[in-house]
Amino acid sequence: MTPEEFQNEAAHLRQSLVSEAMQYVRRADVAEDIVQDCLVRLWDMHGDLRSPMAALARIVTRNLCLDFLRRNPHVDDVALIGNTDDTETAQRH
Repeated sequence: MTPEEFQNEAAHLRQSLVSEAMQYVRRADVAEDIVQDCLVRLWDMHGDLRSPMAALARIVTRNLCLDFLRRNPHVDDVALIGNTDDTETAQRH
């Protein structure tokens, strides 16, 4: 794949990859970072890629999202649940 072909395809895929990453990580800044990392990785092998690269880009994005989630467990969700229960308990008494 030529650099021009890569740039065109990456530009068309970028928003859909961000949307897909958002489904996993639920944070726009992290989703953007993951997609950027994905595109850098794909750029590193653009000489070996063939068009269309959408399927590969989605797989790389998904795997990067899963890696992020493994490294950063959702402690915030548990803390929110705990605070909600404490608030409800305090209101009942």
